[in-house]
Order: sequence, then C-alpha cells, then structure tokens
Amino acid sequence: MKNLLSFILISILLISCKTEIKNLPRITSKKDNKIHSIEIIKDLDIFNNLDSKTILPRLYDSKIMDTTGILWKPNYSELKSTIVSYDGFCHTSIDTIMYFNDQNNTKCAVVVLDNYQYLIDYPDSTGIHIGGSHFSSLSLGIAVFKKTEENQWENYGFKKHFASLGYFGEYKTGRDDQGKISLIKIADNYTCLSLIQGIGGNTGFFWGYEMLFNIEPFQLTEPKNNNDEVEGINEGPEEYLFQQILTYNYYCSYCFLDNPCNIKEIELQFIKRKKDYYDLNLLITKNGKKRIEKYYYNRDICKYVKK
Repeated sequence: MKNLLSFILISILLISCKTEIKNLPRITSKKDNKIHSIEIIKDLDIFNNLDSKTILPRLYDSKIMDTTGILWKPNYSELKSTIVSYDGFCHTSIDTIMYFNDQNNTKCAVVVLDNYQYLIDYPDSTGIHIGGSHFSSLSLGIAVFKKTEENQWENYGFKKHFASLGYFGEYKTGRDDQGKISLIKIADNYTCLSLIQGIGGNTGFFWGYEMLFNIEPFQLTEPKNNNDEVEGINEGPEEYLFQQILTYNYYCSYCFLDNPCNIKEIELQFIKRKKDYYDLNLLITKNGKKRIEKYYYNRDICKYVKK
C-alpha cells in the first residue's frame, strides 16, 4: 500500500511538471531569433541626422535636455570616469562634428562630446559656473557614424568617456596655446583623431602633449610585398576602435628661480608610404640640440612603437 501511494504521488508530480512545460511561451527557432535581433540592433544604430535632439537622447538614454545639453544619470562603473554636476546629473553636449572619407571612400562623421561639470556659484547660489581645479580636465565622449545608401547615418562606435583634456574643467586653455581637436591623415586614405593639450603646469614645470586615436572601424590591409596593391580591409582587435595609438609631449620645461630653463620641444613628422600607414619621426630639440626618434605602426598592438 505504501509503495502504491508513493507511485501515485510521483505520477502526480510528473504530470504537473509536464503541464508547466506545456504552458510556457513557445520559443522561436534560433534562426528566427537571430534575424529578429539583427533587425532591432540595426534600427537602433540608424539616425536621420546628427543634431543634438536626434542623437543625444538615444546615445544617453535620456529625454531630459536644457541649454547645457542632455542630462543623464551615470551608473556605478561610469562614475569612475565621469564628472557629475551639482544637480546629480551629467551634462553632455556636442562639442565638435568633423567629417572624413574612410578607406572605402564612405563619408563618415566623428562627433566629440563634452561633459562639463556645473557647480553652484559661491556665495551667489542662484547662478552656476563651469568647475574644475587646476588639473581637472574636461571629460570627452565620442560617437562615430558612416553615411548609408539611404542618406542616413549609421553609428558604428560610441563611448561616453574616452579621453580627458584641458585644465580647470575646460580644454581650450593653457599657456601659449589652446587645446585643439582635429583630424589628421596617418596614411594616404586613413584618418585618426588628434587631441592636443595646451601648455600648462605648476611649480616651475610646464608641459603640453598630443594624443592620437583610431576612429576608423578597420585597419588597412598589409601588402604582401612592395609591388602588391592593397585590397580589402582587416578588422582590428575588439578594443581597436578609439584606441590611443600615440602619445607624446610636444613641449616640456622646468624653470625654477635662478636656474637656467631646461626646455624640450618635439615636432611630429609623418613619413609618407604609398600603401600603408605612414612611419613617423619625433624631431626632439632640447636646449638647442636636435635628435630624431623613429616610429612605425605595429598592427599586432595597433599602436606606433619606436624602431
């Protein structure tokens, strides 16, 4: 009798489990699911134009905008690299939009985004101002787009924080120079982003530096030999896009009291090569003496390295 009761209980449990399984929503095939996902992602990446009201709400997942730009709340990890204003929001706006043709001659756009820190004026609590200490840089974000056949813009990369620039919470500052954002060619038809830090410093030390970043989604194809034409493109590593490919100090000096100034200035010179990344020289002048450091582009690590 005991065995019979056990059998009945087990049978009831099995029947209930089967019933639950039958009542679950029908799972679509992997093929259908994959196609559906691609369509959703493609729609999210397409923008009709590149104005603030079109791209900022979607990039930052926020509908709150004022004269300072889009207002958004950073998550825990974003707080590690993002400056928050007095109201608990990040205030991000479009700083610069620059256009270029990639190596496939597709029109592209790089949008540099600034995240200023707004603080309450003291002692006048009715006003706000852009804040930042002597060595507080402006946090910059970036988004890159390519033109589609339908005359829309497809986003192929976005990062809320990829670099910091400037002093006192702004980047257009510095002694004898200003922070600059521009595009430069590092091959016959290959573009990178240049960020130049204006000269600044303290206690006798002054410096300024330039950073170069990859902004194209693909690397140039390496020729098989010197007579081969370059055909096609190669994807870089996962972290290739927005990677910093070179940083150098174009100026540094130390002048203190009656001691003679120790000044070093560096000029960047690209050496053209026909079907590949350019090599480059750093022309270094220190206290009137000149020397050259030679660099080449290393595809394995996607950076310029010293020869």
